[in-house]
Amino acid sequence: MTKSEFFKLVPARQFFTKYCPGIPNYYHKHRGIDGNKKPIDFTPAEKEMMKKAAAKLGEHLKNVKF
Repeated sequence: MTKSEFFKLVPARQFFTKYCPGIPNYYHKHRGIDGNKKPIDFTPAEKEMMKKAAAKLGEHLKNVKF
């Protein structure tokens, strides 16, 4: 699954505030452009943090009881 596919399913604001609160400027990084119109991206450490957070979200979804 690509980043764009993931964020079509999971709202970025909820994902970052709940699962990755330590990533600053996630909105700009998600768009790829900072407030000064310069390119910006997630660091490798932040990308790894996001992968682990997505796995944690997946575990939470597996345990949902309907």
